Amino acid sequence: MVPVLVVDDDESVRTIVSRFLSARGYRVETAPSGPAALATLGRSRFPLAVFDVDMPGMSGVELVRHALTT
Repeated sequence: MVPVLVVDDDESVRTIVSRFLSARGYRVETAPSGPAALATLGRSRFPLAVFDVDMPGMSGVELVRHALTT
């Protein structure tokens, strides 16, 4: 199973995307924010990630920058 990280501040979006990907054979982990995602990325590696662009505190674009440097 390919692991995927789904990051969105909206719980319903995280749930929908997670269910969609899980039904297609992916192992999905979720995070509600950029900082939570960075903590998850510190523990595990993900060949695929889906980030919300517009999140409070740390945008998805900022998260990508941080994720690529870790």
